[in-house]
Amino acid sequence: MVSSEMVNTKLAKVALSEIEGFAFERFANDFFGAMLGASFVPLGGVKDGGADGIDEPAYEVSIRSATFFQATVEKDVQGKITRTVARLREFGRDPGSLYLVTATEVRYIDRIESHLGSELNCAIVIRDSGYICSHINDSPATRAAFWQHLYPLTDYLREIARPSIDPPISYSDKSIVYTFLAEEVARREGDAPLMSAMIDAVILWSLEGTDPDLGILRSKSEMMKRVRDEIPAVAEMANSMISARLKVMCQKTYPGGRAINWHRSCDEYCLPHSTRSRLADDRLEDKNLRLEFVSSLELRAQGAGVSTADVEVSVAVAQGALKRIYEKEGIEFSAFLAADERSTADYPTVSHAVRETMIGLQLRDPVKQRIGPRVLEMLRQVLFASSEAERAYLGRLSRTYALLFSLASHPELASYFETMAQRFYLYVGSDVVLRALSEDLLPIESRVTRGALDAARNAGATLVLTEPVLEEVVGHLRACDQEHKHNFLANDIVPIEIARQAPHILLRAYLYARIGAGARDPKSWQGYVHRVLDYDDLCRETAHRYTSDYLRRSFGMEFATRADLQDLVGEDEVLRLSMALSEAKKDQRLADNDALMCLAVYGRRKRNAERLDNSEFGVSTWWLTWERAILSQTSEIVRVEGDGYLIRPEFLVKFVALSATSAEIVRTHSSVFASVLGFSLGRRVSSTAFHRLMKRYNAAQRLEPARRAAAVNKLIDQIKGDLSREYALDGNELAIDVAHAEVSK
Repeated sequence: MVSSEMVNTKLAKVALSEIEGFAFERFANDFFGAMLGASFVPLGGVKDGGADGIDEPAYEVSIRSATFFQATVEKDVQGKITRTVARLREFGRDPGSLYLVTATEVRYIDRIESHLGSELNCAIVIRDSGYICSHINDSPATRAAFWQHLYPLTDYLREIARPSIDPPISYSDKSIVYTFLAEEVARREGDAPLMSAMIDAVILWSLEGTDPDLGILRSKSEMMKRVRDEIPAVAEMANSMISARLKVMCQKTYPGGRAINWHRSCDEYCLPHSTRSRLADDRLEDKNLRLEFVSSLELRAQGAGVSTADVEVSVAVAQGALKRIYEKEGIEFSAFLAADERSTADYPTVSHAVRETMIGLQLRDPVKQRIGPRVLEMLRQVLFASSEAERAYLGRLSRTYALLFSLASHPELASYFETMAQRFYLYVGSDVVLRALSEDLLPIESRVTRGALDAARNAGATLVLTEPVLEEVVGHLRACDQEHKHNFLANDIVPIEIARQAPHILLRAYLYARIGAGARDPKSWQGYVHRVLDYDDLCRETAHRYTSDYLRRSFGMEFATRADLQDLVGEDEVLRLSMALSEAKKDQRLADNDALMCLAVYGRRKRNAERLDNSEFGVSTWWLTWERAILSQTSEIVRVEGDGYLIRPEFLVKFVALSATSAEIVRTHSSVFASVLGFSLGRRVSSTAFHRLMKRYNAAQRLEPARRAAAVNKLIDQIKGDLSREYALDGNELAIDVAHAEVSK
């Protein structure tokens, strides 16, 4: 059973009712690890040492926050909590909060938490079976916890295990995925402007503190280290674009003039005086806005009857609650704030956010009971009778969120693309395989094609090496061998200008490596070929078998023979398309291969009824390639079929390889919101772009869920097959050539 399959929540409830203690503990660790990411790391168990040895350990989650976690199947929840807190104190712990995760269903959770919290002077949070079932489909990781730990308990209930019975609508019941995909499709010119604005802001932030007069400069690697440490969700995207944006920002033609200086001799960067002055003015303005917002909250607190002693903590809770709302549902909240007329009803998750913030701050129950209702009143006033400063502050946060959202920095979007990737069945083109092989001697961060393939495979996609592609790869190696014998046998350490002219990509990669001559670089052409197969086998028939073995192991590929592909298509169809392609192809064999690959994609889709599976992820089978010559001859086929058949590695780069994990997104949002960087990012979102996004979200909200799901299906296939757009990888430039062009400067 694969982890991408949706879980029937009825089945999960049955499994939880029958699970035993140790199994539930293992499930709970995996489930909450997936839910909370890096913030959930059990550090060690505390047991009472009783003779019966059956009491479950309470795990310390964070030494600094004195937070403990316990999973139990015991039905006496109140007794379990009381004994656990007492046991922790016996062992010298001072629990500020206790999360009790139970396999049972608990009634009146709020009352129990409040009563025990006051009695034990410890924040109590209960997560019961209802909570688990409602979140079991949140991500591939939460579903994986079910399939690994709970599903084996339901052997006798296989019929209701089928997700087709009462299936959860995990992505189309909300409008986030639809809004994001519709925005992507609408940006026919590509999303470079927003992405560039994001990266430019990150670069300026990463160079803060530099000063050429004091000799304080930073390299690209030092800048990226700061990005990875503080805002990991955008780190990979930033790394893919930083070189290009640095070049642009160093030019006088950059909007507002040169924003950064490049010191060529040491290849390091700094902020010029003009940029430092402008950023200082911006920071001062932003600082004043944040101070005005805090002052406004303090006035709200006094108006809500908060005592002078409690004002500071009440303001902290209000700010923390707003931050939680943005983290969990930033697009919904931004749309709510941007609406011309807001409902007079409370925003539904404010009270939950206040409660969770007070728990996170480890406030004792008397304090929570004293300030909780008053903080709610403060936030009602902020949302429904806001001052100018409050509107400006929340507007800046909303624009910051809109920019992060446009880069898919949202847990639900990350989950959607991860789940979609698990369904991919990709016939990998020979051009993609060859580019990936050519990058093997480059630094890891420059292996863009290999990175895309690795990311897809690690996400669960099926990569397929076909017999026609294998033949083309072996043919390429043999052509490189002949070229080397004829032109480079006597001397293959040549100037980079000559190496660049080599007609075959793998030969070029070898010649570049010879120029660099690093410790792990090949010392001969035979040694370079040996990375794939023995040189003596290259011109033998066994070359195909050994090359196939290497490629399948190296890329984690399955193998499909020519006969497997032919079984999916009609012989006459292949012949007709092959003849049409022969004019654009210098070799009839290549025309035959391309025709077979194209039609096999459609054949497999039909065989597996991919258009009828009612998923929100579009069709699964694609040909992963940069092939272009075939497009004009296949336009009629695409029109009849209704979908394209080519998908570019750029799609994998943006939506799989560069997508952040949920934990990274949470950490990034925590660093960005209400920070100097967050306000800087918010400055770069135009009012037009922001309101367009809000309008699109509101339109999505008005769609009936089934219609929205169908639209998501259509939109995602449009994006997969959009051949006119380049995300973070230029299909006309090879990473191997770009990397060595940089070195040669």
